[in-house]
Amino acid sequence: MSTIPSLKTLPIIGSIGELNFKDCLFKQLNEKSNELGDSYRFKIFNKDIVVIGNYDLYKDVIVKKRNTFLKGSTLNEIKHINKGRASILDADGKQWQDLRGELVHFFTPKVLENLYSITNRRLEKDLPLFGENSLVDNVEVLMGKIALAITSEFFIEHDFKIQKEEVTNSKADCDSFYYFQKFLIAELTKRMNYGPMWKYLPTLSNLRFSKFIKEGKQFVRQKVERGTTSYTLITHLKNQGLDTEAIIGQIYGLVGASFESTAVSLTWALYFLAQNEELQNELYKELSLLDLTNSNSIIKNQLLENYVAETLRLRPAFPILFREAAEDKELSDGDISFKVKKGTVVFSLLGKILNNQQVWGDDHNKFNPQRFNSLSNEQRKAYIPYSTGTRTCLGREMASIEVKLILAHILRSYHIKAACDLSKVKPKQKFVFSSDREISLEFIRR
Repeated sequence: MSTIPSLKTLPIIGSIGELNFKDCLFKQLNEKSNELGDSYRFKIFNKDIVVIGNYDLYKDVIVKKRNTFLKGSTLNEIKHINKGRASILDADGKQWQDLRGELVHFFTPKVLENLYSITNRRLEKDLPLFGENSLVDNVEVLMGKIALAITSEFFIEHDFKIQKEEVTNSKADCDSFYYFQKFLIAELTKRMNYGPMWKYLPTLSNLRFSKFIKEGKQFVRQKVERGTTSYTLITHLKNQGLDTEAIIGQIYGLVGASFESTAVSLTWALYFLAQNEELQNELYKELSLLDLTNSNSIIKNQLLENYVAETLRLRPAFPILFREAAEDKELSDGDISFKVKKGTVVFSLLGKILNNQQVWGDDHNKFNPQRFNSLSNEQRKAYIPYSTGTRTCLGREMASIEVKLILAHILRSYHIKAACDLSKVKPKQKFVFSSDREISLEFIRR
């Protein structure tokens, strides 16, 4: 039995001195793995943590031993909100398998065809709001609203409204459903990061949190009880025999996770293109030959696929997956074999697997979509932005459709230019792999 390296540990506080909690957690863990190797340990107070950063260990923990390495205490807040009714986000074991079985048939090609028309219709309605020349002060906020408009119509038939002033002003008043979702995500992130005691502090945000949960649930409950005219997630879950409260729990998690991840993927895609005129023109020329009403031609376009794939490789929506050992277990990493005790939290560095120099080469940090024209077997195996195996994201096809169609519509209509110093923008993990500052871009009519 080998011993894997550890960060310096001090009595009582553990390895807190080795980490900067204001900095990006993924960046720090990734840098430590470059020093210590793909597997190492550290401690936060009395909690043991193991970091793993290669494909074989990742698959072992996330897929093969999924009933040993559970989602754990990091998702207790979602369980608390759902009053004990599990959603796909916080469930494990047979419960997770049952819930996945209930949902998987909603994300079939036949059902997703409805997403094509919703996305095209929304973009035809919302893109003219950009006008001839718009300076967007916070692209992620705007992309979040566009993504939520599509997602909420697809899932619950909510007619999300976007006003013209919201395009250039991220602080403009908007549809209350956006405020609710963003506040919910922000508070859940805070509670999962700061620990379970945070919710008991008499802060204004905690008081607002309870109010938002009550109002948000009532909003979704009315949608569920009223039903929808088209085939939505509400219709699907009702057909599966779920009661109203169980449906609300599923919708909470799926809407929040899906629109937020789509928003950051679009933001990073535009960020990379704004810095490379040649790549942007190449993609525009390719897209200008396609019929935007023929969604299949866009979805299957190889050049667009490469651009999106490279964005997700460098900026996966969730660069770290958290698991907790439900029993003592042994993990093996080549010649290294080490024990993981019950209760140990495992940080799986998905972002490192996607950007490992040994796998992706010396240009691993460079935005190079052409690399996807000739991937090696090892690179194909390591390209898992939506996880892998039975743990592959249920909504990966939905996310792919939205990102590609939105990007195609935007680039067909607008030239993208930087409106801030993009060299200063760094990724920072919040709920998703966002940026450490606002990204401002200029959209100029072609």
